[in-house]
Amino acid sequence: MLYSKVTTDKNSGLSQIQFYLTQGDTADFTAVPKLSDGSIVDLSLISKCLFKLSDDSYKEIFSKEFIKEETGFKIRLESDETAEIPVGQYIYEIEYTFNDGTVNTPNQSNFEILDQIVK
Repeated sequence: MLYSKVTTDKNSGLSQIQFYLTQGDTADFTAVPKLSDGSIVDLSLISKCLFKLSDDSYKEIFSKEFIKEETGFKIRLESDETAEIPVGQYIYEIEYTFNDGTVNTPNQSNFEILDQIVK
């Protein structure tokens, strides 16, 4: 099961969403890129959107491309995919590549893969 918790960094005061997913479970995400004023970025300007998991050394462990839809980018992490990710704590990113080659990674936070109780 995928669930999340909002945490606040005690040094910066910034809020982050910590995600938790049981290894071997399926998870659905939607990414909607927004500008600093809260308005939605024109999706036609974005050529690719990636979901990435990295270890604490920023070594990539897993990545998958989102599918562009009318209202945002959608991704499904399938059970067989998450079963292959080792139990542990990771850093997740959502990375947008624009048509002009510009890359923007506005989302980065913690993502934990939890052990299965029943295997």
